[in-house]
Amino acid sequence: MAMNTSMESSSSIKRRKLKSKVWEDFIKYEDKEKKEWAKCKHCEKVFVGSSKSGTTHLNNHLKSCQGLRTLGGVADKGKMKSVIGPNLNGSELVSRIIKYGLNDIKDDILVIYEQKKCNFHGYLDKLPSHFSVTIEWWDAFWYLRIWFVDDSWELRNMIINFNNRGDVYELVKSVLMDWNIHRKICSVIISCHHPLIYVEQNENLKNWLKEQGSVPFIVASYLHEFAFSEIQANLSFHKLKEISPNKILTKASDLQSYVSKSSNDLSFNNAVTEATSKGKIVTSQSVPQTSCQDESLFEWVVGCKEVFCELEHRYPDFKSMNFTKEEWDDATLMYGCWQVMKDLKKEIDSLLDASKTVNVYFSIFCYFFLRFDQLRKSDNSYLHTIASCCLEHVECWEYCGLVKEVIILDPRCKRETLESYYKMIYGNDAEACFDKMIDDVKNFFSNCVKGISSSCSSHDYNTTLESELDSYLKEKHPEDEGLDVLQWWHDKSLIYPTLARIACYFLSISIKTPDLDLDDSLRGEIDDILLGSLDDDLKYKLACTKIWLNTSENN
Repeated sequence: MAMNTSMESSSSIKRRKLKSKVWEDFIKYEDKEKKEWAKCKHCEKVFVGSSKSGTTHLNNHLKSCQGLRTLGGVADKGKMKSVIGPNLNGSELVSRIIKYGLNDIKDDILVIYEQKKCNFHGYLDKLPSHFSVTIEWWDAFWYLRIWFVDDSWELRNMIINFNNRGDVYELVKSVLMDWNIHRKICSVIISCHHPLIYVEQNENLKNWLKEQGSVPFIVASYLHEFAFSEIQANLSFHKLKEISPNKILTKASDLQSYVSKSSNDLSFNNAVTEATSKGKIVTSQSVPQTSCQDESLFEWVVGCKEVFCELEHRYPDFKSMNFTKEEWDDATLMYGCWQVMKDLKKEIDSLLDASKTVNVYFSIFCYFFLRFDQLRKSDNSYLHTIASCCLEHVECWEYCGLVKEVIILDPRCKRETLESYYKMIYGNDAEACFDKMIDDVKNFFSNCVKGISSSCSSHDYNTTLESELDSYLKEKHPEDEGLDVLQWWHDKSLIYPTLARIACYFLSISIKTPDLDLDDSLRGEIDDILLGSLDDDLKYKLACTKIWLNTSENN
């Protein structure tokens, strides 16, 4: 958002006296939209200035403000008093921490936080890559993670903020501006798993980020997670029960109760022995607990089919309790469908990886489209129904955050591959849909080039884009499914300099908001910090610092 700093004198906040001493170093003013901002007098950096945001972030800025530093890099302002001296030995240091507690050595902790943050600032400023943002939830807290391609063409990520306040829109704006990356954000994905993130806030944040960037902003979404969640729900045993016309589980429960009685135990075991001696298949013998899950009960009953047939021959009265032939036929169909459903769920779990980027998920969607399309043609009525339900969610891939402009940057998704996928998904409309996709991609890349050219004059990206894209799409695609896509673009950067630059921007977009991926010990320590009684500002910055110190060597 462009800020009209010329209005400072006329629109400065005069409604109440600013009591905090921090305002000696900042100018507070309102923009045209009546939003409050604070501009540092020393470096002219702008921060959120509303009273709701407090002044902690302003005080922290002064500790590292470049405008306050001498040529030797030493701050002109007097340093805050520290209870931890530089010459303390190990035991003295521990004694001071025990004596004063973490809250009383807050200033010392914040100094380390600012030092590490300043180091990261310098590193991120030099990267040519733009950043993808994921806003994720863990317990009662949200944390903001940035994803980027480093100067070695490796995908990296780092957590830059923790918080638990509900005003996500203002907080994220503040964090991104504080880190000075708000003009280099290429996408944002907001986790849908917390009620405090409202649709209006999502849209406001995305619209604001679009205004900041020099290249087009991609509105990625979490709907792919919802789509796969719905697919997995359709692959549940509960869904199978819903579509069954017979009360198979009710009769299965009656059979379980019958054989569980001590008076019937010997009869059941004899029937098992008789069935197996005749060479009949008995996959279940021990009786499940009465509290077992429905799917376990169902599998037990189907596995004991031949045993129940023996009981029916031995005891004619048992016939009224046993399944009829039609019910056994239906149960067999259900069982066959259930085995396929379990295999599909395992496949989905193995393919869905939190670290995968948006370009990879398109082929996953296409793979499952083909699988469900084949199963929909099955003679098994259960498989037909389940596959049809799942296909509804796979067919909506374009509405699931799978951005075609990024998908085409995967060298395995060249023209020939994409055309075959489009024919599979769109049928007779495939050619028109494919041509529109190519036009959309060209327009998107052209807008990217305008932004890149405005910030880099060493190469004329405008003149090479179209020829690069045509040549790239016609080039034979790599066969290696495990291809390192970023390394491929690094190797081809001299051949496709414009596309490689775009790929560096957008191949960092994560398609899934991952869990807080820390080892159990560190995760437990972060949990203790966040749920402890420390000041909010201290606990959030302490949590970030601890993660940085423990993970920076590996990431």
